[in-house]
Amino acid sequence: MKFAHIGVDPGLSGACTLILPNSAKASIEVFDYVNAQHARIKLFDWYLRFNNLIAAVERVHSFPDQDVVTQDKLIRNAGRWVGILIGLGIPVVEVTPRRWQDYVKQLYSPPIAATAKPDTKTISLATARFMFPGIEDTVLKYKYHHNRADSINIAVWAANNLPDMEAFELYQAAAERKDN
Repeated sequence: MKFAHIGVDPGLSGACTLILPNSAKASIEVFDYVNAQHARIKLFDWYLRFNNLIAAVERVHSFPDQDVVTQDKLIRNAGRWVGILIGLGIPVVEVTPRRWQDYVKQLYSPPIAATAKPDTKTISLATARFMFPGIEDTVLKYKYHHNRADSINIAVWAANNLPDMEAFELYQAAAERKDN
């Protein structure tokens, strides 16, 4: 049984991606976070159209230089995403940025213009454009679409690391042991 995978970048200007498994090539759908109601409607649509969904949500944390209001909004937004997914009965795992970024960089190393040291947003955009060449003119046209690129890359991580419920449950159990 093949699963469709959802990747969520829960940032303040977050995005969500659905990757559908295909025998020929994967197809994707992406939407930006507008508000919780919009996200709920889009995710419910996916829930109705596709069986066997698994979601990976980027684990958020605060940074020392962030103000309290920004931290609060970020954590609340992540909670909204997880709440909507769980409310729809979609299994959810949290994945750290380092884990999915390292994995995607290992799997796909796109050619990046020679700069001193590209930031994570540039790398994320280049990687997503490399994996899905048809979307660079639409979904990932501008640098501020890095949130979409992150959600695409998180969904790719999920598709490759959580192919079925057995793998999902093993990952979940390992994560719970590590947290305790």
